[in-house]
Amino acid sequence: MKWPWSGSIAQRIKWAFYVLMALVVLGLIISWINLQQISTQIDALKTTSGFLDKVLDIRRYEKNWIIYRDIPDFNTNQGISPELSVGLFTIKDTFTFYARYRYNLKLHTEGTNFHEITIGLYSGFFSLYLD
Repeated sequence: MKWPWSGSIAQRIKWAFYVLMALVVLGLIISWINLQQISTQIDALKTTSGFLDKVLDIRRYEKNWIIYRDIPDFNTNQGISPELSVGLFTIKDTFTFYARYRYNLKLHTEGTNFHEITIGLYSGFFSLYLD
């Protein structure tokens, strides 16, 4: 039986190149799959981290109020701030163009309520906010 790589040296070099290219392509496919899984995990961790940061801020305000009993500070931090954030479209699976609206309603202070509208370009490695 005659194998394709058992001929001349040129055929052997050609087959070695094909095998190496197949290994490189296989490595790239495996790396891409891993990258997609890591990206999904990072998105979940980013959401969890944002929630944890907000909870820690609330606990810090509460601790300061318990220790110092500063009533005006406590009153200024009581409020409602509903937020709506929408990812409009993605660019090459790297950047997300989004819009965010937030209304800050302070319960104990008059005239300090405000609207916040943000349009931004977000990515996992940097953020650009256009306010």
